[in-house]
Amino acid sequence: LIHGYARENIIRKQHQYKTQYDKRRPDPHYAINDRVLIRRHGMKNKLEPKYSITPQIVIREKHPVDVVKDEITQCETR
Repeated sequence: LIHGYARENIIRKQHQYKTQYDKRRPDPHYAINDRVLIRRHGMKNKLEPKYSITPQIVIREKHPVDVVKDEITQCETR
């Protein structure tokens, strides 16, 4: 009984926190041929750069996943 009330309260608060966060967060939209830096995941060292060193070009736009192409290697990634 008490666990049920606690669970409902947690879920209600999580939803409330999410709506407050989403009010202030801008939704990024990129146009084709925009240059962007890509966030790197799985870094091995804390001194490694967090973002790609060279800018990448947006070649296809389908929100929320955009396809980008590296200027140097011409590799396409999402």
